[in-house]
Amino acid sequence: MDSIGTGGGTSGILLAGGASRRFPPNKLLMVVRGAPLLWYALRPLAEVVDEIVIVVGADAPLPALPTLPVPVRIARDADPLGGPLVGLAAGLAAASTSSAVVAAGDAPATPPALLAALRDALAGTSADVIALSDGQRRSVLPSAVRVAAARDAVSTLVAEGERRLRALLDAVPVEVMPETWWRRFDEGGAWRRDIDRPEDLNTLDEVN
Repeated sequence: MDSIGTGGGTSGILLAGGASRRFPPNKLLMVVRGAPLLWYALRPLAEVVDEIVIVVGADAPLPALPTLPVPVRIARDADPLGGPLVGLAAGLAAASTSSAVVAAGDAPATPPALLAALRDALAGTSADVIALSDGQRRSVLPSAVRVAAARDAVSTLVAEGERRLRALLDAVPVEVMPETWWRRFDEGGAWRRDIDRPEDLNTLDEVN
């Protein structure tokens, strides 16, 4: 990829390269209610960004895609065992915009209103990352990031051997949005629910 993340607009980076050890062979390609699980996270993200970058494993098959209102490109993890921080590095390298909304491929119920609110909050702050807080926990998924700053920070972290996605929050200026903020856009806290095991598919009952 030759993108350098300096154009205007916002990318949607969807991290979809996990090993799916607790839900083999690949939970994101599993067809649920007529669509691959990945689509439930992909469609809301596509509503609020100008392009999509889907990050998949180094050797993963290309996912089938629905018709979307924005262009889509695929980025691959450089290291199949590198974890989500390496996946984020691949997504940031492929983004052609100055900002990005980062989301998890296995979080099917995150509402587009929350993703849009993260995007807009980044535009109104000097911070490099807008993250959400759930009590004492800060989360990178979902979040909004300035592509150039996040790309440089993630590249340095990976080179130092770091693999935790949350390490980004200690490497750049961050504005953390509390529960009172995000519940305005996601009253039930659906962004906190992901699909790790087959029984977690009940989460999809809450998706329109």
